[in-house]
Amino acid sequence: MTRPRFTNPLVMASRLRTFSSSCWRVSSKTRRSSFSFFSSTNKLSALTGPFFQLLDQLTEFYAEAEELRTRARRLALFAHHPDRSGLFKQSCHKQVMRYLLALLFLIGALGCTPKPKTIEASFKNSSAHNLDWVRMKWAGPNFEAGILSIGISKTYIDLTWPNIPTGTVTFVDEGTRQRYNITLSFADINPKIQAGQCRAITILISDYDKAVVVAGSP
Repeated sequence: MTRPRFTNPLVMASRLRTFSSSCWRVSSKTRRSSFSFFSSTNKLSALTGPFFQLLDQLTEFYAEAEELRTRARRLALFAHHPDRSGLFKQSCHKQVMRYLLALLFLIGALGCTPKPKTIEASFKNSSAHNLDWVRMKWAGPNFEAGILSIGISKTYIDLTWPNIPTGTVTFVDEGTRQRYNITLSFADINPKIQAGQCRAITILISDYDKAVVVAGSP
């Protein structure tokens, strides 16, 4: 038995509107010669107005019905699945696995990142001059001693070592107020600090233009 074919209301509305427009154009041409036909056409337009309003409502109803039918098909696909609970569990399992993989990746990335080393770092004035504004200019944490008299040392505990190749120690002569800058190399001390073989360093200032970095406390 063949199923009856139903015409889409959207197509029906379009065709009826086209037919009405044609009738109105015909009536516009003939109304100059026939007033009675013009009156009949006005009556026809008045009668067809509510009909087209009804068609508009049917069109909206048809669009809503199509949307509901689409949703019903999706629900029917889930309802007729041989293992509905298994389908839901499988979806949840995939989401959980994604979050676990992301968490493991984050933990691995954090674990592979080398932690910065902390050491004891000291300034010692082994020169024959009283110094002031003693500090280290480098791409690292604040490291300064301020006033450093002859033979005096100052120590920073738990200084985060920046693991950089060079740094500049700068100071002022307390008497002349002349500033001096000395560039230091950390090429020899960096591998020892990273390997855990050196946990303390001392920057010895022996003159206006002489300073060295040695392993150990002052």
